Amino acid sequence: MDGRSIYELCDYNVPYEITLADAINRGMLVPFRYYGIFDDTDYSRVPLIRGAFREKDLDEAYLGNARRNELVFRQYQKFCVQYGLRRALGFCCSVAHARSMAEEFSARGVPSAAVYSAPGGRYKESRERAIQRLEAGEIRVIFSVDMFNEGVDIPSVDTVMFLRPTESPVVFMQQLGRGLRKAEGKKFLTVLDFIGNYENAGRVRFFLAKSLGTYGLAVNQTNAKALLPMDCNMVFDLQLLDLFAQMDRNQKRLRDAIHDEYERIRELLGHRPSRIELFTYMDDGVYEKTIGNTKENIFKHYLDFLNGIGALTADQYDESVQDAGTDGISGWKLSAGAGGPGTAAAQLETVL
Repeated sequence: MDGRSIYELCDYNVPYEITLADAINRGMLVPFRYYGIFDDTDYSRVPLIRGAFREKDLDEAYLGNARRNELVFRQYQKFCVQYGLRRALGFCCSVAHARSMAEEFSARGVPSAAVYSAPGGRYKESRERAIQRLEAGEIRVIFSVDMFNEGVDIPSVDTVMFLRPTESPVVFMQQLGRGLRKAEGKKFLTVLDFIGNYENAGRVRFFLAKSLGTYGLAVNQTNAKALLPMDCNMVFDLQLLDLFAQMDRNQKRLRDAIHDEYERIRELLGHRPSRIELFTYMDDGVYEKTIGNTKENIFKHYLDFLNGIGALTADQYDESVQDAGTDGISGWKLSAGAGGPGTAAAQLETVL
C-alpha cells in the first residue's frame, strides 16, 4: 500500500514460490473445469501483428455477429443449468465489445453490466458498483476490458469467459485467477474459452501448462489427468482437437522447410550463413511464411535457432549471448568493434 516493491523489501530474493497446481492441491484455491469451445467466426481478416491482434480487427469480427452471440449465450446457459452458476466475468476485446455483450445478455433475461475505463454507455457500471451488484445478485455477468485482469478480489465469481483470443500466458493466468479464490459454497471454477481458427490458437495448451509449472508441455486431453491438479479437468471440442492437430502439422512443416533452406544456403556458401546471408538467399515463399509466423520467425531468434540445430557449441552460444548483452531469447545486438579477431564479438559477427 506504500508503493514500495515487495521484491525490494526481500533484498531481490524470491521469499516463497508456489505453482498454481500446488495452491489448488493444498486447498488454497478452488479447482477449475476448463472447456475449450469451438468458435466458427471467420478470423481470416484478423491477422496477428507483432504478436497481438488489433482491437479494430476483432471488433469487426465480433460486433453484430449474431451467430457468435448465440454461441456464447447458449454455452453460458448450458453450464448455468448444469452447474448452477451464479456469478460470471466475461473478458472482452474492446469497450464496444463489452457493451454489446452486456446488452445481448440483458436482452435475453440475464442482467449484466459492462466495466471499462472509457466514459459513458448505457450498460456501464463503475468497477466497485458492478462488483457490489454482482455479489448482491442484482446482475449475473460483468463484461470487462482490462479492468479485472489483476488486483481485484471477487471470491464469489464461479465462472470466467474468455471472449477474445488470449495472446499472453501472463494475461491468461491473471484472468483465470479472478475466479479461483475460495468462497462459501463454491466447489470449483468453470472456465469457458471460445477459441477459433486464428493464428496461434493452440498456444492456450501451453499457457495452461505454464501456469501449472509444467513448462514446455502442452496440456491436452491425453495427459490432462497426469498434469492437472486434483479435481480439475479440461475438455476441448472435437473441432478444436482437429484444428490444433492441423496447426501442429503446419508448424512442423514450416520448421522443416526453414531448416532445409538453411542447409541449402549453407552448402551454397560453403559456410554457416549469417542472418543477413540467410535473409538474402532464402526462397521467397519460405521467407514470407517465416516472417509471418511469430513462433517460427528465426530472424528474431537466430542464435536460438543455430543453437537448437547444433550449429553452435554451448560455449559459443553462451559467449555470444553474453557479449551481445541479452539473453538470446528475445533478440540480440552487436557492439561493433568490440574486441578483436577471435573474440566472442568477432565470432558473433560471423553468426549474424
